[in-house]
Amino acid sequence: MNSTTAAPASAERRRIKVLIVDDSALVRSLLTDILKADPGIEVVGVASDAHIAREKIKALNPDVLTLDVEMPKMDGITFLKNLMRLRPMPVVMVSSLTERGADVTLDALALGEGRDHDDRHRAQSHEVLQEGDPVHFRHLDV
Repeated sequence: MNSTTAAPASAERRRIKVLIVDDSALVRSLLTDILKADPGIEVVGVASDAHIAREKIKALNPDVLTLDVEMPKMDGITFLKNLMRLRPMPVVMVSSLTERGADVTLDALALGEGRDHDDRHRAQSHEVLQEGDPVHFRHLDV
């Protein structure tokens, strides 16, 4: 192959590997279907709790996690604290919490910034994300 031959388009752009972590089978299925619709995303696995997620992160080496806030055994915020300390990576927080769960939202965002919620200014809306933030939060109505 000579140097003027271009590589196929699929080889030029690596797909983003996502691990979905949620205790709800319905939410795992919905997120899988939504993400698989994007040709630039590969869902490499799903986990129903944080303990399973920890093992799958080691085995599958995802680029990004979706992470439920409320799960049995270990909640998403506790898992996120451990994850950011031991293996920082981009995380999309997913929650079915209502607007009353805004403090949890801010806690998750603060963890991505390496700060405690109490150390940051209280935001008046959920539009506190900026490009490059390691943690993103999305309310999910299901």
